[in-house]
Amino acid sequence: MGILLLTFTVLAVAVIALAALVIVGFPVRVTPGVIERALAVKLPVKKPLKWAGELQIPSIHLDSPEGERLAVRIDVAVTGLPAAGSISGKVDVSAVIRWDDAAGEMFLGQTKLERLSVDGLPDPFLAPMREAVTVAVREVLEAHPVWRLESRTKALGATRALIRDVRIRGGCLELRVGGSTEALVQFGRALLGRPPGQ
Repeated sequence: MGILLLTFTVLAVAVIALAALVIVGFPVRVTPGVIERALAVKLPVKKPLKWAGELQIPSIHLDSPEGERLAVRIDVAVTGLPAAGSISGKVDVSAVIRWDDAAGEMFLGQTKLERLSVDGLPDPFLAPMREAVTVAVREVLEAHPVWRLESRTKALGATRALIRDVRIRGGCLELRVGGSTEALVQFGRALLGRPPGQ
């Protein structure tokens, strides 16, 4: 009888603690290195250009994220330029974090070219270069998830509905997991294997 009571007490405390965590919320931190590795899978990018040979993006680096937008530094190279041959440089881009509830995935979105630094690029090619880099960067950064909430268990899958906030804090991306009482009820039903509404 004592072991049964102790087991029930421990289980009740665990459920109450879990409920408190879900309602109050807790952070899940994603480091810049994790995002860089997710983007590196798509690299190098090579795009043919009408006004030159090819635009190449060999690497992407995240600066320590702070504030509303994420700072991204991208290495670029252009081959086959008339008279100049091949040149390389850097592009500074900013992006916001976009969370997809249904898929449980995080994307970069609303990318904005902040600065293009390519030494030796002739002036007539500056505008087409900006346009080509903008298109290529959007394809690389916005089309692929940079982090995914794995759903190997029902509990983890159910937390997708509980992502409250995604922000940049302390050099990392922070997802705030937690929610309303209704979200907690959905979370509990998912744990028990019951569809919503039962």
